[in-house]
Amino acid sequence: MQAKYEAYTKYDWGADKKWQEYLENLYPLPNAKIVEKRRRKFYQTNVDKDFNINYDPGSESSNAG
Repeated sequence: MQAKYEAYTKYDWGADKKWQEYLENLYPLPNAKIVEKRRRKFYQTNVDKDFNINYDPGSESSNAG
């Protein structure tokens, strides 16, 4: 799961014209938390169908204990 999250964090959102168009059509622009949620869903739908939108890297390391 960590590898998929890393791929998500390294994704070039600025070069993705479909994402840019989607983002431009959000009015008014929602707060950062909602934008992040929509970004994750967009990534899952358009880039990696197996990406877990609920994955939280912080919770995984705390459970490894």
